Order: sequence, then structure tokens, then C-alpha cells
Amino acid sequence: MPRDFVQGLAEIDDRVAADGYDALPPVERDLYDVNRFHFECICGGLGVFFTNSAGDHRRQTIAALGRVGAPRAQEILVQACALFPGGEPSSDCGLFEDQANEPDLQGRLNALGHQIDDGEMWSAMEAFWNAHFET
Repeated sequence: MPRDFVQGLAEIDDRVAADGYDALPPVERDLYDVNRFHFECICGGLGVFFTNSAGDHRRQTIAALGRVGAPRAQEILVQACALFPGGEPSSDCGLFEDQANEPDLQGRLNALGHQIDDGEMWSAMEAFWNAHFET
């Protein structure tokens, strides 16, 4: 495992692409899930997170945010899931598509997304990295 945090995140992404998510050790899965959540939120917000493959890991991401040490982001993701009927996005693709395109839901997701602190997640990931992959 590399000692550099940013390079390490890139290598984790590469291993997921080559070997799959389940091949990662738990600590790396946590970093992967938080990093993907972080990326999607920066690129387009919570709506983008839920509609891309990272959103398929929403439960794992909620847990990972807690383990990594980003409690505010964790709470925002919990609140975002609760906005969907039944407390989370539907696993039925057609129904989910209808949910995700509902304007009121999009507005509420956007409002929550604006509360995400990019620095909280990045700092937490780096501290988590340093705690597990000491240089």
C-alpha cells in the first residue's frame, strides 16, 4: 500500500476497477465509499450521488462516513435517504427513476447538499488514511 494519501485513493480506485469492490479490505472500502460520495457531491450534489453507481453503496457509505470521522456528512446522507418514500431510494430502477426526477425531491436534495462541508470529508479521509497507513 502506498504511503501517499492522494496516490493511495487513486490506487484504491484502480483496484476496484480491476478486481471489484468486494476484493478490497474493509479499511479501503471505507475510503473508497467516502471518496466516491465526496466526488459525486462536488461534481453534482446528492442527486448525482444517488443516480450514479456510488449511490448503490449508500448504506455502506453512511457507515463508512461514521468510521472515517465525517459525522456531519453522515447525518446529511441519512437525511437525504429519508427524503425518499420508504426512507431510501427504491431498488426498482423504474420507480427510482421516477423518484429521482421528482422536482420537489431534487430541490430538497439540493438544499441538503449545500450543507455538505467538503473540508470535513477530505480532512477525515486523510486522518483515517494516516491512522491506518502510517508513513
